[in-house]
Amino acid sequence: MANIGFDIDGILASYSGQVRKLICGDISDIYNNDAEDYDFDKLLSIEQQKLLRFYRRQTDIFWTTMPVCNRCSFGDILKINELSLKHNIYFISRASSWDYPIVEIRTSWLRSIGIYCGSVICTPNKSKTIDALGVDMFVEDCPTDLVEINRNENVRLYGMRYTYNEKIEDYNNYPDIRWIDNLGQCLRDIDE
Repeated sequence: MANIGFDIDGILASYSGQVRKLICGDISDIYNNDAEDYDFDKLLSIEQQKLLRFYRRQTDIFWTTMPVCNRCSFGDILKINELSLKHNIYFISRASSWDYPIVEIRTSWLRSIGIYCGSVICTPNKSKTIDALGVDMFVEDCPTDLVEINRNENVRLYGMRYTYNEKIEDYNNYPDIRWIDNLGQCLRDIDE
């Protein structure tokens, strides 16, 4: 029995697309100008408390309307459920300890897309959590987390290719990261 882990945002959930939709739509009321005129990095650099208060008010809407990532097919969702019959499944997401039910909201979202297995863990440090759980295989998209998790030689690490992590993909220092374009590619590896 293996311990298999998945990041949620960018692997299963279309998180960045939902954030862009939120920022370019609903959040524009906290700016003087149109949100579409702002650079995405500038939007994220606004006063953190202001954005955090807005995010807390929008959390339920944000997650209940979250689309499934286009890198995850319905077949992949079925495969994750099937794998849970033989393996321990973890959904590990980076999150601070904000005062809203992070785990419950993400668990509810996973159930809404048809994933009925696994434990949801929200942590500020994925790498330490993965080590503590003895995760054997993990799928990640965040460059910072990929680099941190890659330090653990016991984890078979899959990196989802996105433009924001192309820089690490070019580095020869990370030959152990298995680069994938969709979730199905690593799910097939588990059966081998």
